[in-house]
Amino acid sequence: VGVVLAAALHVAAAATADIWQQTAPLLTPRTGSGVIEVGGVIYAVGGVDGHRFLSSSEFSTIRKDGSLASWRDGSALTEARGFFGLAAHNGFLYAVGGGNGPSGHHLLRSVERAAIGADGSLGPWQREAQSLNFPRRCAKVVAVGDALYAIGGFGGTLFDSVERVHINPDGSL
Repeated sequence: VGVVLAAALHVAAAATADIWQQTAPLLTPRTGSGVIEVGGVIYAVGGVDGHRFLSSSEFSTIRKDGSLASWRDGSALTEARGFFGLAAHNGFLYAVGGGNGPSGHHLLRSVERAAIGADGSLGPWQREAQSLNFPRRCAKVVAVGDALYAIGGFGGTLFDSVERVHINPDGSL
């Protein structure tokens, strides 16, 4: 009986280590936000708070034990957006496409960029001159080499297309 009880306690302890753990809450409830980790910092940008589209951002440092430090306010996007792609490249974050307006039906072609500071903070977001060819939300965005890719998404219909733009050494597109 003692061996069975010890085995049961071991299994229970192992299971506890694999469950989701609460950590520092966001400053603003948000869904449809862009979320990314860069250099041990997690960023949550834009999204919807349940009532309106957001332009705000926040960030938190990941501690060695995996918990998060308190979230801090970041800089605001130039345009409220949700369901957009967020990518990082060479010290910058890029917010690509998305939507806003009633039920997110106003689809966006615009791209914004913010510099990542040494302390993880974000510089001011600025609109890029280069926009997507087609407005799209829910696209997946990734930076590879010196290019930014927008893959799939929704623009009135589901897209099977991929768009690519060159990233200049100064971070502009």
